[in-house]
Amino acid sequence: HQSTKSSTRFSVPPVTVTLGKDLDVQTLSVTPATSSPGQMVSVAYEVLNSGGVTVTEDWKESIHLRDPNGVLTSLGTTHLHTDNLAPAAVHPYSRKVTIPAGAATGAFTIVVKTDSVSAIVESDETNNEESTALTLQAGTKDIVIQNLAVTPATVASGASLLVNYRIVNQGTIGLTESYKENVFLKAPAGAETLLGSSHLHTDDLAPAAGHNASKSFTIPTGLAAGTYMIIVRGDAAGAVAESNETNNEATINVQI
Repeated sequence: HQSTKSSTRFSVPPVTVTLGKDLDVQTLSVTPATSSPGQMVSVAYEVLNSGGVTVTEDWKESIHLRDPNGVLTSLGTTHLHTDNLAPAAVHPYSRKVTIPAGAATGAFTIVVKTDSVSAIVESDETNNEESTALTLQAGTKDIVIQNLAVTPATVASGASLLVNYRIVNQGTIGLTESYKENVFLKAPAGAETLLGSSHLHTDDLAPAAGHNASKSFTIPTGLAAGTYMIIVRGDAAGAVAESNETNNEATINVQI
């Protein structure tokens, strides 16, 4: 007796699995990477939607400072991101935060947590955080004025004088404050007249870095002829706490 077994094959259609929404912080950086308590640093990063569904909810990030013992201190939150984020799309963001003045020195980390208020149901809730190193040390800032020059070297009373100079940070940490210079004309007898101020410098100035400034000023009318002095004083409003407040000035003679 012979039996025959028949087999039946079933065709199963492919199943497509679509991942949900998934925010992920990437390319996190902090500038400068070495700072001091009480100073500002710039935090930059991108938020990637690594899921397969567009994020339509509003969300934001929280930024923290983690000390060497693992204790987190909040440095603030971002604004609310309201634009949709498609799969594989990124949202770049940067902002300045202030390191607490009472922080210790040592090896710290900056931590960014996306969707910090859990507004989005994600396929992976474990990858919302990224961190990067930040070294805190006791540091100094020190503004000096260099390469002061005037054109022309002999100028008539009531005429314009072009003043050129360079502002340099001789300190060990970057300048993050906004500051300006005042320019004076000092008479032979010693009296000083304010000719004006520079624009407000708002760009950060790293240690040993500098930037050039140039501006025309009008010499007062009715001055007696003689040898006068142009004085440029840095950080005119005292916005920057410096290690040396006595070296902010540069002078050059001018003939009236």
